[in-house]
Amino acid sequence: MQYELMPSLSIPEEINVNSYCDSLLTRFANPHLQHQTSQIAMDGSQKIQQRWLTALGYQCDNNLSIERLCFTLATWIFYSAGKNLSGQTHTVHDPMADKLAACTNEEASVWVNS
Repeated sequence: MQYELMPSLSIPEEINVNSYCDSLLTRFANPHLQHQTSQIAMDGSQKIQQRWLTALGYQCDNNLSIERLCFTLATWIFYSAGKNLSGQTHTVHDPMADKLAACTNEEASVWVNS
């Protein structure tokens, strides 16, 4: 949040962004929060532009780190394939689920890696 997202934001002075980040981290660490990964990733293709790509563009334009943003995007792409590391399948709730799955199938992986 602080290294790769905040630099791209226009934050009003009355907002204490560090306090906001701390409250988010506290919320995410709450073991009683019942959000599943699938709920957070739901409709991800519709959220990427405003959540990650604007910040990614800003970071690149200003020669700043993109390591965390790239990792986040890569993990979402992996999740969107509909399989976990053990090969177990899960439902991807996204309007582009079929297209995302097609982009991450074995044939596409061979093409990308060649």
